[in-house]
Amino acid sequence: MRTLKLNDYVAKIEYDDSAGMFHGQIINIQDTVEFYGASVEELNDEFRASLDVYLAVCKENGIKPAKPYSGTLNLRLGPELHGRAAESAATDDISLNAWLVKATEKEANRSG
Repeated sequence: MRTLKLNDYVAKIEYDDSAGMFHGQIINIQDTVEFYGASVEELNDEFRASLDVYLAVCKENGIKPAKPYSGTLNLRLGPELHGRAAESAATDDISLNAWLVKATEKEANRSG
């Protein structure tokens, strides 16, 4: 899976074999907004057009478009990984929460 970014908005991009086109979905908004394009240029154009329409509708209706995140995350690691993460955090002399934040930031920066 690839992503496209436009301003503060991110869309995941996949190829739809049945349609023979690229399919995009904006992932960090309140609602589902999807778009298609046969080429990268068309996909970018459709992303922009779909986002513009969505933002206009949000403005008309007084809706905040960005998806809210609380900052709280319930994470299930499994006992073995939990133990390894706790040991790594202790080795780094930081809390497990701080270690997980650091690891998440590292991976999010690498991916995005």
